[in-house]
Amino acid sequence: MEANDVTLIGGGIDEAPMAYKNIKNVMANQQELVEVLGTFTPKIVRMDK
Repeated sequence: MEANDVTLIGGGIDEAPMAYKNIKNVMANQQELVEVLGTFTPKIVRMDK
């Protein structure tokens, strides 16, 4: 997360990274179904245990 300038507040970094998909790949695979109006890049992540 530090490499992307994201601050983690609470929780831990023990989540399985393979649980998340690359959003650009996901959106590219359904470009006939959606129209991208904007993007969001989080800089702070708040997690609860």
